[in-house]
Amino acid sequence: MKNLKTRLLWFGVGILVGGAVISHFVWRGLRSDRYALVYDTKLKLAALEARVLKLEAVSFPKSNPTQAES
Repeated sequence: MKNLKTRLLWFGVGILVGGAVISHFVWRGLRSDRYALVYDTKLKLAALEARVLKLEAVSFPKSNPTQAES
């Protein structure tokens, strides 16, 4: 009976350790994907902001409100 309890104990420990290792690698993969996504988003937003600033810097012909009324 003691031998069976020892085997069950070590089996349970093995299952727990295996689950911990798998969850560690899954968590690490998800974390690296998250950081990659954040970095990519920051790059795209910076490019978009540069394009918007460039468009805002272009001088459009401005109509004079007093001339438009007459």
